[in-house]
Amino acid sequence: MGRDLARLHQVFHAFRTALRLVVNFGRLECLERMRRESGGAPVADVALFTVTAKKMRQEPGYVEGQAALARRARTEQAGLEVVPMVAVWAGDGVPLPNPGWVGGAVEALRGAGAFSGLLFYPWTRPCWAEQAIKDVFPEFFRELRPQAGAHQVVGHLLALLSPSLPLEAAFVAVAGLLALSSR
Repeated sequence: MGRDLARLHQVFHAFRTALRLVVNFGRLECLERMRRESGGAPVADVALFTVTAKKMRQEPGYVEGQAALARRARTEQAGLEVVPMVAVWAGDGVPLPNPGWVGGAVEALRGAGAFSGLLFYPWTRPCWAEQAIKDVFPEFFRELRPQAGAHQVVGHLLALLSPSLPLEAAFVAVAGLLALSSR
């Protein structure tokens, strides 16, 4: 799988050098495994991973562990951006996280100092969710706005981006190429 992803990365860059391949690895351990399988070749330009209330509750130190992996990956691959995605949806027995938890997650992620930006997902409510952040945006961001900085809606994601995040991105998921975005 890592070799295939490295080949996809190579094809994207052969097609258009400035194109940034964005992959959601779920966890940065997956990025690390894919890079090992690829022989150290790049498998993404922007590595996403998910942050959920469940992961943070079940794995004390989850953010710190992901931050350590992000630092190592960025040392091994110059220009790699690592961006956490904070889950803010409800459905299938999972309640919508409260603004206090979201605020705490944002602070933990920003305090780690290892990430290039921050995404909240999903922005709009997909068919599998009962609620998404867009449904409760004013309530969440009344508390988060002072710390959030600039935000932008990109597809189904609400992004808090650092100035270093590349301007062009190809969003890739299990289903394949989802969107080509330029901001």
